[in-house]
Amino acid sequence: MRSDLFVVMLPADDGERFAILWRDQLPIERFARSRSLEDVREAYRSCLASAAPLTEAGVRAQLAGMGLPNDDIEDQIDRARDMQAGFRDAFARGEIVWESPTRVGYRNGHGQQLIRKTGLPGTLPLQKVYVLKCGSCGHEYGANGSDVHSRRCPACQDGVAGLPIQ
Repeated sequence: MRSDLFVVMLPADDGERFAILWRDQLPIERFARSRSLEDVREAYRSCLASAAPLTEAGVRAQLAGMGLPNDDIEDQIDRARDMQAGFRDAFARGEIVWESPTRVGYRNGHGQQLIRKTGLPGTLPLQKVYVLKCGSCGHEYGANGSDVHSRRCPACQDGVAGLPIQ
């Protein structure tokens, strides 16, 4: 099977739609430089938005026109359907949540709410410092963006000391 392209399913109200994505045109550089989950999502959304939505017949014709053998075309379409079904099932089971921990207003399971972004560099590679506020005691402290989802308050929940926020 060719490794320079892959087929994905796109959301559509009127049946299945597919798109052909070229690996060398994916915004990998933007993914690698991304500072937040929102940046990665936006880069991927932008990539999908630029892809032409095709019916199954359309994607089959385009892949055949590129010289892909029928077995590879079947594999690409089956893989796209399997990925879509896997995501749908994982969402239904609650295993995937699209709420972003670095969105202002996000509240994690320990009652810590993200109240602002600082733009300051975090203590981990590619991380920024975000300000959290404890829902129990009101304490405000900094945390790396990658830690927001699991942080506990350093003042009242025995959490790790916060990062500087100024």
